[in-house]
Amino acid sequence: MAVKKRGFLAKLLLATTYALPVAFLIISYFLITVSGEDLYQGAATHQGAWADALRVFSVNGRLSDMYAWFAIKLVDYQFNFGWDTIIRVVDLAMGCGILYLIVRLALGRRPRLRLGDALLWNAAAIMLFATPFGRVLYVGFSLIHNYTIILLAPLLFLWPFYRRMRGGKRAWDWLLAIVMLVGGVAFGISSNLVPLAVLGTLLVLAIWDKIRRRKIEWRKWLQLWRVTGILGAIVGICLSFFVGGGVSGYANGGYAESYDYVPFGEIFGNLSKIWAHEVSNFGRLLMPIALVLAALLVFHVILRVVGVADRAKLTWRARRVISFATIFAIVYTLMMSQINYPYRLASPAYVAGVIVVLTIFAAVLRSMREAKWLSWVVVTLPIVGVSAALMVIHGVWQINYRREMAEVLSIIREVPLEGQCVSRERVKTKTSPSAFLTQEDMLTDWVMPVRIYDKTVSFCD
Repeated sequence: MAVKKRGFLAKLLLATTYALPVAFLIISYFLITVSGEDLYQGAATHQGAWADALRVFSVNGRLSDMYAWFAIKLVDYQFNFGWDTIIRVVDLAMGCGILYLIVRLALGRRPRLRLGDALLWNAAAIMLFATPFGRVLYVGFSLIHNYTIILLAPLLFLWPFYRRMRGGKRAWDWLLAIVMLVGGVAFGISSNLVPLAVLGTLLVLAIWDKIRRRKIEWRKWLQLWRVTGILGAIVGICLSFFVGGGVSGYANGGYAESYDYVPFGEIFGNLSKIWAHEVSNFGRLLMPIALVLAALLVFHVILRVVGVADRAKLTWRARRVISFATIFAIVYTLMMSQINYPYRLASPAYVAGVIVVLTIFAAVLRSMREAKWLSWVVVTLPIVGVSAALMVIHGVWQINYRREMAEVLSIIREVPLEGQCVSRERVKTKTSPSAFLTQEDMLTDWVMPVRIYDKTVSFCD
């Protein structure tokens, strides 16, 4: 009986550990107040959702923005029951889906109620939520609705490639081929550059096969489901760039001025600027990844010196995952050389880096399988402690800001006069060392004046 109790308590503690990142996302999606860009896109108007979704495709040609413009029409200023609940639950499912898939890629199997798996789950969350790259998952609905799709779509598209690395008897399964064709088109229009980077990565791998083996394994590459998936992605990319707006809306808009954009026609005349962009982009991308890898290396060396761990070994599949993720991160960052890109645009490459770190971390944890309990305590306490701290700090900030914005919204709603004004300071999030864990300001200058509760609201002079 005592053994069963200990088993139950251990499972309960592991489930609680798994719940920490999920709680972080729940806090994000259900306590958030709509922010400036959400208001601009028409939060709580409940009209023109489909029309806006179709219109925005002609502007930038991506499914993620179509979803953002559609979903925000069904979201209230603050959480309420109804369609609002459904959209927030969908966002939560996609956010958790991203965590689940990257952890499963690192493990090579489903996450289970094991300490090592729970640590990987929380390590993934820390690397996403504690850096500016991961703010796309919790800072504001415009980013959340865009980047949950931008990050989830390539993971889903590439999943059959991962599952069938060694080939399979059902290589010519027509049902899978049709699913890959449809999924490939959806992936091709999911974002502007990620599908191009994925296809570029597949091309690099094919060239590497040619160099290494002096031939391309056409039997592997020409499997029907692979062909239809890649063909669908190409069709989706063409729809995005030739039917939709592609990247033209950004190249000719505010991005070009805000982020030091170099037009295509001026690349060869600005090679020094292109080089500066690459140094900056790769530097910001590699810094957190390198720091975590260095900490992992030190930890593993200590474990081996004291004799409580064997040498970490990467499986064949793990090496393939690391190779693909690394090549994708490089290809994607090289494609962004025209711009000194903001952190949010780097998030797909950063997630690839997180997958590399987690895959290596999984190998280190496997080497500790027979290690003493003290070794597990040493690695568990900081990871679980940081994950819990992130959740608590984020929750406190969100609760306080939600309460303050509820007062502002109440004043706007209840005062019957047209031409309301609010103080800039009332709608700003306070800065602190934990500022990464706050959401965007509710109101910003570029959206003012704005309609809220059918009233025109501006900043007080």
